[in-house]
Amino acid sequence: MRLITYPAIVTFLVMGLVSPSEADAQCRRGVIVGPGITVVGPCLPPPIVVVRPLPPPVVVVQPLPPPPPPAAAPPPPPPSPQATIVAPVVPCDAPPARVYRPRYRRVRLFTVGMYGEGTMFSKGGMGGAGLYAQLKVGRGLHLYGSVGGSSSCTSCEPDNYRRSDLKTSLGLQYYMSRRNWRIKPFIRGSIVYQAVNFRDPMSFDNDSVLKESQVGGELALGLEWRPLSWLVFGADVAYLGLSRVGNGDDIVTQQLVLDQNRMGGVPTVNKNEHGVNFRFTAAIRF
Repeated sequence: MRLITYPAIVTFLVMGLVSPSEADAQCRRGVIVGPGITVVGPCLPPPIVVVRPLPPPVVVVQPLPPPPPPAAAPPPPPPSPQATIVAPVVPCDAPPARVYRPRYRRVRLFTVGMYGEGTMFSKGGMGGAGLYAQLKVGRGLHLYGSVGGSSSCTSCEPDNYRRSDLKTSLGLQYYMSRRNWRIKPFIRGSIVYQAVNFRDPMSFDNDSVLKESQVGGELALGLEWRPLSWLVFGADVAYLGLSRVGNGDDIVTQQLVLDQNRMGGVPTVNKNEHGVNFRFTAAIRF
């Protein structure tokens, strides 16, 4: 019995060692190496499972979004082709725009005209005509010059002597009003020279009987009327003072040569003569 028992125990132990367990048998695998040869390997060790704790959740707090903008009103529809367009109304109190342009004003420097005059002396009168001219040299100031002739009365006494003068003057004329008026007062001062010639109407050749010369001054006051910017009419009255040129003894010669009975109405040429002159003018301005 013992002999049978020991060999049986050894056989069971060997079979227990050699025979795989059920779990091992289920996981064993065979690998074919060659024809008819299969190698059975042991099972792989089970995988190692590592359990890690989950991180705490991250909480993000976001602000509320802004409210949406209010919806814009849709644009008005375009006007129809038949719509009436109303023009803007201009207020009544607004004056219209005016453009002011500088007005060119022509400056007239020259004046040329003619005159007629009459001069009254203590022993008679003279009348004549002539030409005159003016040149503007300043504001209201003009250079004045004239030349003309005058004679004594020719129809008073046919037998009396005739006196004829050649008169020239040069002076300054000042307009006392600087405004653009049609009527302008003025004052004039001039130096006057006269060449005097006495003739005898009873002689056949009517030659000069006596020749004299006078020099003096004239102070005039007058008015000018300008109906147009280029046309001038004027009138003035002047005091005329003259002195005879030459020696005093020539007066005696004058009285001897001229018959004093034929000197009625004819002004004589004495040492000093005084008279009043009236002049009327018409001129054109350039």
